[in-house]
Amino acid sequence: MPRRSLQIFNSDQVNRANIRVTASALMAAEESHLAYVLKHGLPRGFPMNLQHDLTRPVGWSATLGHFIDGAMVRVVGLMAEAEEDKDWAELKELGRRYWDCHHSEGTEGLRAELSQRVVPEVLDEQSTIFLRVETLVAVRDGLASRLYPELFDLDSSYVDKDGLVDYAHLLTRVKMLSPGVFMDQEHGLLLFAHRFFRRSQSHVNKLNDYFLDSFSRAAKDELVRARLRLDPDRVGHPAELHGLLEFEYWHGPRYSDDIASIPSGVATHKADEETRKLEGVDKTQVWWKPLESRSGEGGVATFRTLELEELRDLPSSGLPEDRYACRYAHAEYSLREQLVTHFDGAIRAYPTEKYLERIELNIDRAGKHSEYTKLFRFDGALSVGQWKRLLSDYFRGNPLVPEYLGAPTDGLEKERTASALFESAALAEPLEQEERLSVFVQLQPGAASKKLSFVLKEAATPDRSGTFSFMETGGASVDKLLRQRADLSMVASMLAVDGRLELVPLVFGMAEGFPDAMHSLVADLADALAHDILKLELRDVALTLIWPHGNLLTSLSIRGTPRPLLKLLQKLFVVVNASEPASKWIEALATAVRELAPQSKEDHDLHGILDGRLSFERGDVDAELVFPKSLTEKLKGNGLFGI
Repeated sequence: MPRRSLQIFNSDQVNRANIRVTASALMAAEESHLAYVLKHGLPRGFPMNLQHDLTRPVGWSATLGHFIDGAMVRVVGLMAEAEEDKDWAELKELGRRYWDCHHSEGTEGLRAELSQRVVPEVLDEQSTIFLRVETLVAVRDGLASRLYPELFDLDSSYVDKDGLVDYAHLLTRVKMLSPGVFMDQEHGLLLFAHRFFRRSQSHVNKLNDYFLDSFSRAAKDELVRARLRLDPDRVGHPAELHGLLEFEYWHGPRYSDDIASIPSGVATHKADEETRKLEGVDKTQVWWKPLESRSGEGGVATFRTLELEELRDLPSSGLPEDRYACRYAHAEYSLREQLVTHFDGAIRAYPTEKYLERIELNIDRAGKHSEYTKLFRFDGALSVGQWKRLLSDYFRGNPLVPEYLGAPTDGLEKERTASALFESAALAEPLEQEERLSVFVQLQPGAASKKLSFVLKEAATPDRSGTFSFMETGGASVDKLLRQRADLSMVASMLAVDGRLELVPLVFGMAEGFPDAMHSLVADLADALAHDILKLELRDVALTLIWPHGNLLTSLSIRGTPRPLLKLLQKLFVVVNASEPASKWIEALATAVRELAPQSKEDHDLHGILDGRLSFERGDVDAELVFPKSLTEKLKGNGLFGI
């Protein structure tokens, strides 16, 4: 069995990237996803990958629903991590089906348009791969470089000896739409920064927006000349272009700007086990060379030179024959100007045999035995602050770089803590406050019967010779109301004596009168529940309402102390329109919860969520069962009721 754990996938709060996704947008994404998987016969959820790297699958993740309290709306999900060979085989096949649908679904028209915009002899569809990443893209060796030789050929006046294009010229030729994505408006095609800016150097992964955004900002400075390597193998269709959100907090370094005082020599920072597992980084080596004097127009100047290389645990899936792709940076700092006058970054790729030799050596003794691909270059006058930002962003995902630069670790540790897997036992403690109210909204494929029904439980007869159905109602006014509305003559009623009521879930059908019939019953239920709260001295109540919408069942579960729960129940269908999708009313529902029971900290009690509803963690609790006359007679007649 895969190892399963609960996790908070997202929330409607402003995150560390200063982005807020509204509750309605989160729910709309869930509705869209369920429509997609139902159409293609896929299970609910997505392939789960280490650090957003689609070439490193580790399991499957699926949302369970949206948890609302007085602090925020959170998307709660279940992660299943493959551990055994059987799990891996199933995951591989499931991932293949998922990505085949993702890259091909609805792209026929865009593929045809893209093929028309590219010279036919350049785009041979037999040897071209079509992918959907930032948009629909065509990938084939040399595809972009054949279409745009002035941006790639070494004999072009705009391309340097390393294959980098002058960035200022590039922006006169194309328009930047997002970091690393450029639009050729004349031909209606997109060009991209080189795939080595993607995780594992793979075409299926997202660009490093952190660095490419910092690069474009720094390149605006008139005192620097910036150069960038474009992807020679990839062009895209602009119609589907959209931003891909990867919520990874990556903080910038804060350390002394006094580069002149840094001792010469090599420093090696070894990764901890978590970094090795998540990022695939083994260690990072930093080499500050001795001071160097050079003669120039302004006289003799003194420089510090830096070389920094990341050594990895894993070969790159985007390179052939198990090559290890190591990010590398080189910089020169002028002591006189107190500026970085040169900065470039590259990928050093090592075949396995060469890498085994390299990883045992310090960077100052390793020599140059790699396949070297330069990706960017700055010349001119970068401030130390600009350079630190660029360096940190280029090595996104490698905490050893900001560690070396002296960045505080508290932000990174908090982020890791926030994204840690939640154990259900740790989440079962309610908030220590007088009033509590939480709601859980879950969407599930399915249909309801035409009339009112209930999610009943089964129990053994006292002599354990048979079973019977029962439901928790409290045995008072609520029980009487439900028995008036439906035939429950063969169902026992339960009353727990712990001061809590976990009402049997009610499933409303699409019979004539929906949703008015549901509104009427819930209004009566609120009145009956108010009576039972006093009579039974209830201190906590949980209830679940389920109704159909399209080909989905909407489950709305409410749990809390009596006052706010009753107030929400009394006005529930003022804020919730059961005839509309949940994305249309979840914002109003969240506002109502926040107004009735505001909280400064989020509620961590997720008990029952794996069953699709909110419940109580009770353990062994005394309860009374009341058997209707018809059920008692049946059990006695069958010889099952040993009383």
